[in-house]
Amino acid sequence: MLNNRAFAMSPGDADFDGIHSGYPAEFLPESNFTYAGVNYMFPQYKQSGDDNVLAQGQVITPPQGRYSSISMLVAAESAVATGYVNVTYTDNTTSSGPILVDPFWSW
Repeated sequence: MLNNRAFAMSPGDADFDGIHSGYPAEFLPESNFTYAGVNYMFPQYKQSGDDNVLAQGQVITPPQGRYSSISMLVAAESAVATGYVNVTYTDNTTSSGPILVDPFWSW
């Protein structure tokens, strides 16, 4: 499912933004951390290979269960990222909600 490389130890080691820039790997949080009461599994730096998901309309199928919300840790580089999160329930009803991700950097 990983399809992008965002964390780098040196310039050009990643390509988070399409021009070979990345987040400095030495500042990554622990692989498991809690923020605002949500437990996250955070990717860690590796010498090669992808470490995050570039959203491109993928379908994510969570384990069966009862859910009341979704939490995502998202990032955008230099432009606002927009889109929708679409949900299909087990009874085939659907719902959709907008997502807006402000960039961490702006000229």
